[in-house]
Amino acid sequence: MHGFRVYPHDFLINLADTVETTFITSDKESKSNMAQMRRPDTPAYYVYILLCENNSYYTGYTKSVKSRFRLHINGKGARYTKMHKPQSLVYVEKFGSRSEAMKREKRIKRLNHSQKLKLADSYEKSQKPARKKRRRQDSEQM
Repeated sequence: MHGFRVYPHDFLINLADTVETTFITSDKESKSNMAQMRRPDTPAYYVYILLCENNSYYTGYTKSVKSRFRLHINGKGARYTKMHKPQSLVYVEKFGSRSEAMKREKRIKRLNHSQKLKLADSYEKSQKPARKKRRRQDSEQM
């Protein structure tokens, strides 16, 4: 059985931004590929998980999470989400290339339900701002 480790969302985005792909090509092709990897206008790809109404999860990848989620809500995103209406977006991870996003999507789809739940929970916790604890004196003055 494979181990499962939950990482904070920011860590995953930073990790995805720093991963470099090694190309086995000629020098000319290699320089071209490396230049494409560094281009700031290269579109980002996202892997996302939707929580559906029957407590199941749907995993996919896209260039635009917002428009893709809208398609799923309207029943036009995927066959699965037509039959299992999505309730909420519970996880998003950013990648620099389509192939990276597709590989991650495939790995997430292999996870069981409880592992996806842990992943979604870790994402939710990373998105909440840290609450400051009030001292008793501050609350008594109000």
